[in-house]
Amino acid sequence: LYNHVLHQVLRLYNLINAKGRLAKLALALAVSVLTSAGLYLLPFAVPCTPCDAAHGAACPTVGKSGNFKQFNCPDGFYNDLASLLHATNTDATRNIFSTGTAGEFRLDSLLIFFAIYCVLGLFTFGIAVPSGLFLPIILMGSAYGRITALVLARFVRIDHGLYAVLGAAALMSGSMRMTVSLCVIFLELTNNLLLLPITMFVLLIAKTVGDAFNPSIYEIILDLKGLPF
Repeated sequence: LYNHVLHQVLRLYNLINAKGRLAKLALALAVSVLTSAGLYLLPFAVPCTPCDAAHGAACPTVGKSGNFKQFNCPDGFYNDLASLLHATNTDATRNIFSTGTAGEFRLDSLLIFFAIYCVLGLFTFGIAVPSGLFLPIILMGSAYGRITALVLARFVRIDHGLYAVLGAAALMSGSMRMTVSLCVIFLELTNNLLLLPITMFVLLIAKTVGDAFNPSIYEIILDLKGLPF
């Protein structure tokens, strides 16, 4: 579904970009305004979460880096959605992949985070700005994995960080159809060889399902650009 929608968006962007530099600039500015407004306003929609005593002075975070953004919350509380949206990409990835953090993110925050990254990932790729799909899809997939973990938590005891890793692997394999290289990337990311069998299982299922519907994102882009493949 993601590949199909992205295909339609890129076809529309090709028509807009063909109108000249002013059209490209207006499109980039419109997406920038949408991004800025969304990332700033959405954290107001979720309540504050009290800091865990185990975090100590690290919660809420002071400065630009760290895991717990205070945003609009009082002392001793943090905004979990702002902690994802207002962190650097490195911090956001480390945050959402962390093990033993079952209560760190709320379900509504993860749903909003997944939705905004899905929308922004679709509408940012293809404008006249150097941007990619790799990290947005990793963050989308990790949010999807944690949402699945929260839903299944009432039935089975599972680690939310593990489901975040598997969700990211599934979404990347389902959209980009990468397998072997993704195994290497996620094994380096987690430094855990025990995850190899389940990661391979997830990647193969996601790729098989994706292949049943449409080609990979990269093949779609090559076709739109008219490049021989």
